[in-house]
Amino acid sequence: MIPSGTTVSVTPQGSEQPPRYGHTSVTHQLTVASTGGQSRKVEVAFDEPDYVNTLRAGNHLPVLKADDRARLALIATLRSIDQDPTFFEGDGALRLKLGFDEIQQLGRAARLSNESIRRYLSRRLYLALENGTLDDFVDFDDADLALTGASPADFLRNLQVLEQGEYVEMVHTMGAGLACFSARANAKLLREVERYGAAHEDVESATEYEMTLASVPELASREAAIVLERSRYERARTPEELTSVFRAIAPVVEGLVRDLLRADGCKKEFSSLGPMIGEMVSRGLGTVGLRAQLNAVLTGGRDISLHGEELPTPVLRIVTETCFGLLPQLAGLLPA
Repeated sequence: MIPSGTTVSVTPQGSEQPPRYGHTSVTHQLTVASTGGQSRKVEVAFDEPDYVNTLRAGNHLPVLKADDRARLALIATLRSIDQDPTFFEGDGALRLKLGFDEIQQLGRAARLSNESIRRYLSRRLYLALENGTLDDFVDFDDADLALTGASPADFLRNLQVLEQGEYVEMVHTMGAGLACFSARANAKLLREVERYGAAHEDVESATEYEMTLASVPELASREAAIVLERSRYERARTPEELTSVFRAIAPVVEGLVRDLLRADGCKKEFSSLGPMIGEMVSRGLGTVGLRAQLNAVLTGGRDISLHGEELPTPVLRIVTETCFGLLPQLAGLLPA
């Protein structure tokens, strides 16, 4: 689970260190699959790793070992999914090259809010159950921190909030940082992720959402339709109902993106969301986080078009919730 709302499966395929033109690189290979069955291979090349470690040592940074490079390859891949609307459309393997500057940039994600961190933790713990049981504790690592912009203290504090809400159980050890605690979900959290997409208290209620809409004048002409779909979303229990809401609200998101581009002087006509996101990137419209959420909607829409209500209920709920969350963000960028 990526904080933007994208759910994918990433499988490491190993690494190799071939000589190239008199210098070396270490290439990590991964396969990414969406919940709808789309897949693509990724090759992450660490160019001149010995030289990069010399630069890191000179900047008082720890040198990168094999496990560190594997973690960075995962982070780089997940960032690419968030930032590239054509990720699953490309032919052949996606090739990424990481040098000193690119590696530094990977650790500079903007910190999520505490509420968003708790949503990430809830979904992370839920998805861990796909390959385990409620008896299994989950450890967190630097990849989690890089994706959320959080610190170990942020994770510990927000897990303690979830623990006091009786959503998780924690174990503390004598380690430092992330190594000093682990957590596991309980049945209450499991049910609430399936019903709300996260712990109930960390998800905006229908009343709160209506208040948010009322504070955005640019949505006035669409407010009644959005409120109706939000009401359907709150009542939805089945994959069929959630799929129906997504298919109704996703075009509203596309419409706002189209309005935003036109307001910025764009004369092009777009038939789908992917090229519109690319145009937003070229024009510098919106934040990286907002465009990542749009990519999550794009990926989710493709998965739904392939498999619809066959997708897991939490996946459908999270991508639909992402649509609703985008509406006031996009409308806020429109000129008054």
